[in-house]
Amino acid sequence: MDKAITFRDLIEKAVEFVRAYWHAKWWILFITIATVSAMLYFSAKKQVRYTASLTYTLNDGKSAPGALTGILGSFGIGGGSKVNLEKLVRLSMSRNLVQKMLFTRVHLDTFGGREDFIANHLIRLHEYNKKWGKDFIGRDSLLFQHDSIDLFDRDELKLLKNLIGEVVGGKNNPNPVCSSAFDANTSILTLQAHTVDEQLSVEMCHSLYNYLKEFYSITNQQSQTSTVEYARVKSDSVYQQLKSKEYALSKFNDSHRNLIDMEVMTERRLLESDILKLKTLYAEVTKNRELAEFSLNAGQTEMIVIDEPIMPLDSDFQPLWLALLKGVLIGVAASLLFFTFKKMIKDALAAA
Repeated sequence: MDKAITFRDLIEKAVEFVRAYWHAKWWILFITIATVSAMLYFSAKKQVRYTASLTYTLNDGKSAPGALTGILGSFGIGGGSKVNLEKLVRLSMSRNLVQKMLFTRVHLDTFGGREDFIANHLIRLHEYNKKWGKDFIGRDSLLFQHDSIDLFDRDELKLLKNLIGEVVGGKNNPNPVCSSAFDANTSILTLQAHTVDEQLSVEMCHSLYNYLKEFYSITNQQSQTSTVEYARVKSDSVYQQLKSKEYALSKFNDSHRNLIDMEVMTERRLLESDILKLKTLYAEVTKNRELAEFSLNAGQTEMIVIDEPIMPLDSDFQPLWLALLKGVLIGVAASLLFFTFKKMIKDALAAA
């Protein structure tokens, strides 16, 4: 152990390993050929997937949040909040929207312009019928005949659940058909679809975005409408109180005309003070009501497309020469590593 290792020793050891590799050359060649064959086979059998990407963002909507902040603040509720991009990402991959997208009818040139549900096109092109056939024994076809989910039988619901799992992914599916993400720095969101058909990828992206935009617009408008309704009720309530105080002051003046009693004068000043406060409050709530109505009509936050997918799309196509090169490198590296450890273990046992 104390003997110093010289350069000569290293050269001799290297020569020993080269000789060991040479003696195992046929095994190394066999392993390399087997690896290359496997790489070529899987490369030829692999379905090429085309990726369609659609980027979008939300307009600033500065007038709407400003108006709503003033309204809610005046009522003691608090201001508005920023749009939650993570919420939009989760919504885009929700079962409700994905389900609507799957039952959208589209024409595909691949099938001669045939119109059918995206779900059925996906099942045919990705050959899910072969993958799930054993789970649906006795069923003639794994295609959907209608989109009335309330009328689906148990098998159809199971098929839909499997398909949604393929689209959105999960623990057992790290490569989903669709994906959604956002950039926190730019607030730009991206929808992607990865299928074996270019046109289908584009159709899925557009369909999913349209349903997301529709859902977002409806929920956003409902929130704004609720604020307008609250402002309207508040202004009507203040108006009724003001009206009541005005009538009370008129009756008081009629019944106490030409009286100089100090108690009477104090009561009159209190009524006038209440009326002044209510007038000021009514002016404020009326302004807030108008702001709320304006924000509902002109200041809503909307989704805007930045870039739409256009063909030809990017794909994960791998040429055969690249698969051949990878096979050679992996095969040679794996075999050399194996015989290196084999010789090291053999030398260690011999030295012992």
